[in-house]
Amino acid sequence: MPHPGECGGIYFENSTSGALTINKSLIRYDQSDSNLVGAGGGGLYLIYTYVTTITDTTISDNVAVKNGGGVYIENSSISINNSQVDNNSAIENGGGLSLDEASASSATIDNGSI
Repeated sequence: MPHPGECGGIYFENSTSGALTINKSLIRYDQSDSNLVGAGGGGLYLIYTYVTTITDTTISDNVAVKNGGGVYIENSSISINNSQVDNNSAIENGGGLSLDEASASSATIDNGSI
C-alpha cells in the first residue's frame, strides 16, 4: 500500500497473474508529491504487475516530485498503443515515462507519442 502522496491517479501493485487494461481513457491533473524512495507516477504507478496495456488513452498534465510524471513503472511489463503521454513533468527522472532497469526490456510503444 502506498504512503500518502507516493503516487498520483492510479496505483497498481503485485498482480502477477492478472492484467490491467486501460482503454479510451484520460489520466490528467494528478500529482505524486512524496520524497520517499521509489515515489513517483503522477498519473500512473505500476509496481510488480504482470502486464499492463494502455490503448487509445491520453496521460497528460501530471506531476511527480521524484520519477515518472506521467507513468512510473517498476518490475512490470507495459504496452502503450495509440496513446499519448504528454505535458507531464518530474523533478528527478522521466517527465513522461520512467522505467526501472527490469521494466525497460518488457516495454513496448506502438503508434504513440511521449
